[in-house]
Amino acid sequence: MNHGLYIYKATGESKRVICHNVKRSIRTFKLVRAMAKVKVITDPEVIKLMLEDTRRKILSLLRNREMTISQLSEILGKTPQTIYHHIEKLKEAGLVEVKRTEMKGNLVEKYYGRTADAFYINLYLGDEELRYFARSRLKTKLEIFHALGYEFDDEELLNIMDELLKKEHEYKTEISKEIEEHEDDLKEFSNEDIIHAIEWLAMARMGRDDEVMKLLKRLGEILKK
Repeated sequence: MNHGLYIYKATGESKRVICHNVKRSIRTFKLVRAMAKVKVITDPEVIKLMLEDTRRKILSLLRNREMTISQLSEILGKTPQTIYHHIEKLKEAGLVEVKRTEMKGNLVEKYYGRTADAFYINLYLGDEELRYFARSRLKTKLEIFHALGYEFDDEELLNIMDELLKKEHEYKTEISKEIEEHEDDLKEFSNEDIIHAIEWLAMARMGRDDEVMKLLKRLGEILKK
């Protein structure tokens, strides 16, 4: 996969696509970049940036369609200035980019989109803040188990789940990097199917891991009524 390749769909235009809509007096400039199916994020600072609530919502919205700052502002109930700040952070991190611009009279509207359909992150990169975040999310699951009537030692179960999640993240990160390297061979497959394939391949590798199997066995022993 060539991350630096821009695909231009135009006749007689080497750098951009220009569409002129006379009725609406709108000129559209499209710079079409092939969106990656999967992008692996290994920089802890970028992962922290992604996990911020507003940025996470922006990335979720942009997965479905390209949007302007004003559109995002209206949906999220934030000021355009606030959305612009978050978009700039996401752009700097290589997570979003300008997909096209539209000239409406003298005004230019930029439409933003994601750089990949799926971002795979690993919360177990040796960063203490991310590790704390991962364990905090697991504690919520323990509360659900208790509410369902399961009895167990919280610390033991939390440690088991934490180790299993760490293994899962490691394997999914490895597999996602393979997907990145072979993306040209996977063009005919949907993004959803590729993501499901990553899940199955990760399970297969975990099934061959003796440590994982011991942890799963103990998990089964703990979570039973």
